[in-house]
Amino acid sequence: VSRFGGDEFLMLVKQANHIAVVNEMMKAIHRVLYFPYQLEKQELYMQFTMGISLFPNDGQTMDEMIMNADTALNRAKRTGKNKVLYYSDEMKLEVQEYAEIEVILRNAIAHDGFHLVYQPIIQATDGSVKGYEALLRLTNHRISPIKFIKVAEETGLIVQIGRIVTKQAIAQLAAWKQAGYSERIMSLNFSNVQLH
Repeated sequence: VSRFGGDEFLMLVKQANHIAVVNEMMKAIHRVLYFPYQLEKQELYMQFTMGISLFPNDGQTMDEMIMNADTALNRAKRTGKNKVLYYSDEMKLEVQEYAEIEVILRNAIAHDGFHLVYQPIIQATDGSVKGYEALLRLTNHRISPIKFIKVAEETGLIVQIGRIVTKQAIAQLAAWKQAGYSERIMSLNFSNVQLH
């Protein structure tokens, strides 16, 4: 066992050539950390999250093993505390896609790569258009907002993107007003990260 940095530790388990051995070790660690610790008359509960890579399937070198265990750890952290995840090739593809989307978002911020589409808000009683919901899209990429908004929130880019959305929506309202259209409500979606 060694400290890897910050609150992260590495554990090398030799001769754990069967997943059942690793699972038993994880249960033992969980039992030890489950009960509270006393520190200056205060009870403290510990939570832990683990990423596991298995030799030789998940890497041939120590660096590969550590990197893949870290990939599993990061995915486990995103899904909540007290989780244990084994590395899979699917995770590697997910990490690559995540990194690619982050680069695309940074370029879109720098080079005016976003646009808004406007979904009408219809009054159910008479079918009239009462307003619009502004929806963000990437101009040069066909990536679902479900994917890129998540990356934007996790990287903090959502704050800059939110400002872009607000400016574009206000400019559109001004253009409609100048063209003689009656004023209508414009609904914007803001991330909790941005509001915070």
